[in-house]
Amino acid sequence: MLKVAATLQAKKLSPFDFFCTLDVNASGKISKIELKTGMQALGIQLSSAEFAEMWKTVKKPAKKLKKKAKEDDSEEHEALSYFELLNGMNAAGCFKFHQSLDNTTNLVNKFRMQLKKRNVSVEKAYKLFDPSDNKFVFVHDFTHECVMMGLEFSEEELAKVFEFICQVGAKGTDSTDMQAQQANPAKQRATTRFTFKQLHDAVLV
Repeated sequence: MLKVAATLQAKKLSPFDFFCTLDVNASGKISKIELKTGMQALGIQLSSAEFAEMWKTVKKPAKKLKKKAKEDDSEEHEALSYFELLNGMNAAGCFKFHQSLDNTTNLVNKFRMQLKKRNVSVEKAYKLFDPSDNKFVFVHDFTHECVMMGLEFSEEELAKVFEFICQVGAKGTDSTDMQAQQANPAKQRATTRFTFKQLHDAVLV
């Protein structure tokens, strides 16, 4: 894993960029083959033993409730999620998180990836968030539609993603809205909203 981290740093790639590069079919997970060939394309050469050890580091065995489950989902356990990759890199000492894996940056990356996995464009997502064409989105509409889409977040996590989107391009927010928030900071959280441009800029980075 340290070899991988060193290469990513040299090529100025984030773990999320690395994962997206490997996930060639945009399935939201990467297979052993995708991981191995992707690393080779980046110039990361590992022996069979090193690769097997790396896979064990990032892919922890899941608990089985039934014997049949092992047969049914064996293919699933041969695939690696983004957060398993992050956990593995963190466990190997490649980098340290300030709080937890679910910090805002990683939550927003996860939000982008889940939209991509479901083939939901920024335009389509915004129409779902703003069905009445109000030209802005409030947190309750955002949270409700994310849940309806089946995005894998808790309400607390969605609130963090929402706040991040609202911060993007905040200087371009309607001046009347900004003045109202400044005049009554206690209500700022309740009145915060984002526009299509803010969502676009937050998701397409």
